[in-house]
Amino acid sequence: MYRLLYTHNNCFVANQKQTTIAIIKEIKAEHGQIIKEINSYVKKGDTIISGNIMDNEVIKNTVPAEGVVYGEVWYEINITYPFVYQETKELENTKEVYVIKFLNKNIELFNKNKFKTKKIKEKNIISNNLLPISIVKQNQTETEEIQELLTIDEAIKKASDKGIEKIKNNLKEHEFIINYKILNTNIKENELELSMFFSVYENITEYQEITNENIE
Repeated sequence: MYRLLYTHNNCFVANQKQTTIAIIKEIKAEHGQIIKEINSYVKKGDTIISGNIMDNEVIKNTVPAEGVVYGEVWYEINITYPFVYQETKELENTKEVYVIKFLNKNIELFNKNKFKTKKIKEKNIISNNLLPISIVKQNQTETEEIQELLTIDEAIKKASDKGIEKIKNNLKEHEFIINYKILNTNIKENELELSMFFSVYENITEYQEITNENIE
């Protein structure tokens, strides 16, 4: 038999702190007895739905405790974002190109519209151990070089968007960010340090087998 209890999920964000308490926001019990109320605080390991059916503090029956519990949990994260931002972005345009390599020269065959910048994956077709010449096939992907010099306000916006994205990427179905706010900003010579607070609606369900040692 099992009881359903509160645990905090692992939501991995760089330099993240998470509280070990939560506020119960919703309980969906299929079997078992609910022993915690909506909007009550729980800490890790607290039982929320028990398989023990109680009557006047006496166990009348024991059933599998089944259900889902959602709670409000809190995170504090720290994000560092540069004022000078550089990125090589891959575009959708791709092509196969045959290239003759001779010494330090690359001669692209039948390639009139060359990409200005590109990412290359290369496969050797013909080579000669005696001569410094070879023919290779390149899979070329067009790229775009992005460089931004950000103001303080722009860096704060970029950093906060990054924090929101990191939290969202770890949320499961029916989970969402309730609210967030910026706690502190620290301006350095080349980068911005930003701390953010999040309250998140999460599935805080975990099952634990009932044994004689852990019956409450």
